[in-house]
Amino acid sequence: MNKRALPSLLLTLTVILTGIHAFESTPAYADGWTAMDTGGLPASYLHGIWGTSSDDVFAVGFGVVFHYNGTSWEQMVAPEKALYDVWGTASNDVYAVGADGAMLHYDGGSWQDISGATSEDLRSVWGTGPNNVYAVGTHGTILHYDSSWQTISGGNEQILYGIWGSSASSIYVVGASNSSKGLILHYNGTVWSETETITNPLKGIWGISATNIYAVGDDGKILQYTGSSWNPKTSGTTYNLNDIWGTSSSNIYAAGFYETGLILHYSGGSWLKTSFSTPIFGIWGSSSSNIFAVGIPDELSATILRYSSSATPTVQPTPTYTEIPDDTATPTSSPGLATPTSIPKSTPTQTPSQTSIPTSTAIIPTYPPTSTASVTPTVTPTTTPTPTSTPIPVDSTPWYKGTWFGVCIAAFWLVAAGSIIWMVLQQRRPPANPKKKKTPSQQAKGKKK
Repeated sequence: MNKRALPSLLLTLTVILTGIHAFESTPAYADGWTAMDTGGLPASYLHGIWGTSSDDVFAVGFGVVFHYNGTSWEQMVAPEKALYDVWGTASNDVYAVGADGAMLHYDGGSWQDISGATSEDLRSVWGTGPNNVYAVGTHGTILHYDSSWQTISGGNEQILYGIWGSSASSIYVVGASNSSKGLILHYNGTVWSETETITNPLKGIWGISATNIYAVGDDGKILQYTGSSWNPKTSGTTYNLNDIWGTSSSNIYAAGFYETGLILHYSGGSWLKTSFSTPIFGIWGSSSSNIFAVGIPDELSATILRYSSSATPTVQPTPTYTEIPDDTATPTSSPGLATPTSIPKSTPTQTPSQTSIPTSTAIIPTYPPTSTASVTPTVTPTTTPTPTSTPIPVDSTPWYKGTWFGVCIAAFWLVAAGSIIWMVLQQRRPPANPKKKKTPSQQAKGKKK
């Protein structure tokens, strides 16, 4: 190749690739998913997200609590804790839980540190009302709040990652057993029991009703409970799934990661995948047209994604995936019961204007069983209504939108610039052994000899 043609070739290729990247570099991923402007907030790991509406959203992570007011995100003043999850009953009754027993409460005015119920990592928080809140975590820890925090279970090798229920008398917890297999615990208003043992650890759970519940976990595991059994579903991915949320049986989202992130969407057919450059840990929405997701920071900013149906969706062909084989479920029960240990905690400084769902009449076990005791409040079970929505199609993210492609473009520019400089220097450099021209007098002397 001609040396003079090399700089021109490199420059042309760089311009073409940069043009492609610039054309597609807007923070829109697919069919309405966009990276939100976090306004210079710390580039923190975000694990959990929850809100009361599209203009009252809380996101928590390592040492931070963010709030979205419908216009912009801001960092809230809160004790610095490594937080994994956030949930509440109202905008003035919000809980956040995390590592080493971290537990914060927001009363609408400020965040208070109410840690102390346990030293175990708390991975998830959920409840049916202000006086019926649960938190779950490592070593099989289950905490319950009904004016004070009580230890319901603990002291084993289980890791509990997620909790959800259709009412105060039908609650499910998912996690991993001491053999690194997945497990599902169920509370029926009287006792807790281990109902399923699954091959893969389970990380998230969400449902529409008592007979339509979904659980997700490692290696793309998705299970659906139909009222009588848990059945595996085809996800089409081997990514680890951390969280799940939806509005109806035909509009469900699951978030996860492997080396990069993804969000799966189910609209009644197959699960469709949208890829992201960073892992996604949590997902929540106020409606089918307003969905938020959080994860590991991308470059120098926090990762907060938003789906809005204002963008015109493009329906993609239904992909074909390999069926995930069934797991062998081994139902077990826990005959023994444990006395809850009362741990007085700080109560909310402001009582939210919301009707409390009292804790059920319960005889609550631990794992492994030790002794028997009962707790005797009254119960008024409620059933979560099934919302309706329109399915939202989602396609895949182009490969040329990732952060690494941007890094490659920058590297290519450096190589091209270096090549051009090198070629210019080579053109100006004199020959190594130039042949000197003889003067006329030297030529005459040579002829005389």
